[in-house]
Amino acid sequence: MNPLLAQFLVEAREQIGATTDGLLGLERAPGNTDLLNGVFRSVHTLKGSSGLFEFPALTSVLHAGEDLLVALREHRLVLDPAMLDQVLAALDLVSGWLDHIDNTGLLPDDAAGRGTPVIAALRAWLGGSGLGGPVPAAPVETAAKGAGSALPSWLREVPEAVLLDTVERAAATGTPLLAVSYRPETQCFFKGDDPFALIRQLPDGLYLDVEEPAAWSPLAETDPFSCIVGFRALSAAPRDEVRHLLRYVDSQSEVVEFEAAQLVRFAGSPVGDPLARELGGALVAHHERGDRASLAEAAATLLDTFDGTADAAVLRWIARLAPNPTVANPVIGSLVTAFATGTCPAVPEPAGPADAGGASEAEGDLPSPVVRLLHEQMEMLHSVRNDAWIGGCIGSAAKLAAKALRYAGRRADAERIADTGEKAFAAKDAALLVRAIEEILGKKPAKASDAARPKAATPGTSLAAVPALHDPAHERASTVLRVDQSRIDALMNLIGELVVAKNGLPFLARRAENVYGSREMAREIKEQHAVIDRIALELRNSIMQVRMLPVSTVFQRFPRLVRDLSRKLGKHVELVIEGEDTQADKTVIENLFEPILHLVRNSLDHGIETDRDAMGKPEAATLTLSASQDNDQVVIRVADDGRGIDPTAMRRKAVEKGLLDEEAAGRLTDEEAVNLIFAAGFSTAAEVTDVSGRGVGMDAVRTTIEKAGGRVDVSSRIGAGTTVSLHLPLSMAVTRVMTLSVSGSQFGIPMDEIAETVRIPRSDVVAIKDKEAFLLRDRIIPLVHLDRALSLPPKEEAEEIAVLVVHVDKQPIGLAIEAFGEGMEVIVKPLEGPLTDLPDYLGTALLGDGRVLLVLNLKEVLE
Repeated sequence: MNPLLAQFLVEAREQIGATTDGLLGLERAPGNTDLLNGVFRSVHTLKGSSGLFEFPALTSVLHAGEDLLVALREHRLVLDPAMLDQVLAALDLVSGWLDHIDNTGLLPDDAAGRGTPVIAALRAWLGGSGLGGPVPAAPVETAAKGAGSALPSWLREVPEAVLLDTVERAAATGTPLLAVSYRPETQCFFKGDDPFALIRQLPDGLYLDVEEPAAWSPLAETDPFSCIVGFRALSAAPRDEVRHLLRYVDSQSEVVEFEAAQLVRFAGSPVGDPLARELGGALVAHHERGDRASLAEAAATLLDTFDGTADAAVLRWIARLAPNPTVANPVIGSLVTAFATGTCPAVPEPAGPADAGGASEAEGDLPSPVVRLLHEQMEMLHSVRNDAWIGGCIGSAAKLAAKALRYAGRRADAERIADTGEKAFAAKDAALLVRAIEEILGKKPAKASDAARPKAATPGTSLAAVPALHDPAHERASTVLRVDQSRIDALMNLIGELVVAKNGLPFLARRAENVYGSREMAREIKEQHAVIDRIALELRNSIMQVRMLPVSTVFQRFPRLVRDLSRKLGKHVELVIEGEDTQADKTVIENLFEPILHLVRNSLDHGIETDRDAMGKPEAATLTLSASQDNDQVVIRVADDGRGIDPTAMRRKAVEKGLLDEEAAGRLTDEEAVNLIFAAGFSTAAEVTDVSGRGVGMDAVRTTIEKAGGRVDVSSRIGAGTTVSLHLPLSMAVTRVMTLSVSGSQFGIPMDEIAETVRIPRSDVVAIKDKEAFLLRDRIIPLVHLDRALSLPPKEEAEEIAVLVVHVDKQPIGLAIEAFGEGMEVIVKPLEGPLTDLPDYLGTALLGDGRVLLVLNLKEVLE
């Protein structure tokens, strides 16, 4: 996949997530302008990024959503749930398209058909379903294209060198200029604004200056947290780009568009010196003959005579601009006339084709933005030095250039550029594409490239002297590195190999001492084992930290689900999320969504009442998702303030379902009765719906959590609500187990399930009906012979029994084994192939001496 497209997909999903969260927040707080602006910014960014690719249906849907958000920002519409439903549906559609693009690189074939009704539904809120729509709010702007139009007075304070650079830049590109004034609010810092950072992002900046206050306050009275300055800038960027940059400070900014020729009025005011008027005739003669070289030379000579006078400024302008063929003749004529007559330079009329002063015939047929874009593509291709990037740069330049030419109506040239781009990409030769663009422009790019950049101005006045915010040379190095998941998984596999190799050193030490009789060698091996063990532990912990993800990656999917489901059920539910920064291993996080989904659906359907008013409860129910860390476990809780679970009703329902007889149900404690919700096929729902009632959800929750090495707890009070807690290990990458011997075979049991190890005399074992048990600290513990449970041949009975006390479903059980082993860290690999469906084993682990250890699933073994 194209790396640019892959990056777009990653960022697009992030933008959709941010947009969804913002919209749900807006539903709760419709007047929150920050949320609305954030949503608009996300959709606008996503729409703009999608335009880089051939996904017209995707861009159109996002454009319709953006227009709707603009109407909300301008208070022409008010957000209501039905409108939000349609915007969220549009985001769902876009999200599905992103998945299809990720898999195939293309939009679905029916994208246009599916997108049309969504666009129509969104635009219906705007009073129509056409392709038009409102435009984003723009900064205050005026046009100053006529001779009599008023330019900002502060332009008189711009250094002369900057004005000359600006005239030459605009003459070369043929684009108008923008004078930007930005006066931030005094309290802007408290709104999170950074005025200086914002104005530094002004595209194609030619000049930047600070507008000082009329009077500076004494230092002792100055508030350091108030902004008391403004900013002035000149830009050669398109007006829409500047409008977009300043869209959130429109009331604080002013943008004036003007032609470069209007700047000649700031060239100076001759005083009418008779000598200047007499010598000015020579300048007029050179200009009338069209001899610009002689005109520039004569003006430079006269500068020595009039240096230090008011006439010198006009002469400097003539000497600088006359040799430049891109500067139109009327501009030069206005300056010459001003010097010869002793008047201020008059703003010339806009130059016609005859006065283009250097623009080629080919460029004259193209709109100036297209010319500029083509020059920038050539400049980009010239600047690439990394061979690994050249293919992507060629593809990007060819696509943008072809689109620009289609926009200008030059379809034949667009197809030519596209074909040449494919050839250049195949040959990894950017020169082929550069030559094709040069032929279309009708001239070499060097001069245009130079003209596209402003020359250095007076220090402290040009934007070139201020590092741009996006300039890589001045950016702080990013502290976030995107790494493919497979690379992290490969590192974890290597750590597993290292753990296995480390576990082999103790075996080697014992062999050195017992077989070869070298205690010194055994001691050195043990010392090295301690060092390697420490390094392996630190390395494992570091890599596991890379795999850690916040539970917010799961929680953020539920606000939308709770909103939609509560509306469907006709209930008012407020979702509260706590502890979303709690982190756990990626594998654990990935296993959380389905269990939490079942718990949330059950809370909304069964737990939360519809008649809360009659029960004296607030109309809005509260559903809480929380996460916390407890030692080496992460605890997820799903709690509601609903009706709670009635143990009596649970017993009755269990009898009706045939799960228990009346006698067995009557013996259940309240806690045991509540836990019946996890029984397969058990449900208290009167009828099956598409939300719940099948009796499989809670059983799936327990199965999934226990398979991941965790447990589920439930606490409930009638009328007060229910809390379900999921206890999961922080990481499933490395498991600590205890080895044990049974009938000559070695097995492993996770340390989390072991309570203690004891040895009891065989005489202490008593028979209770057909079961065995023993007394441990005044508590009766059931005894299970593990060799019998595993159908292994029994060993000769000894006078003393080694018993491993474990907890299964919170109940202590004693396992009679042959001998205790040692504790160790292992990487448990699930069973594969024909052994996949063996429920008695969690998986296998490789020991340091090369043997394979079977890790038992005690719950299945004991059942």
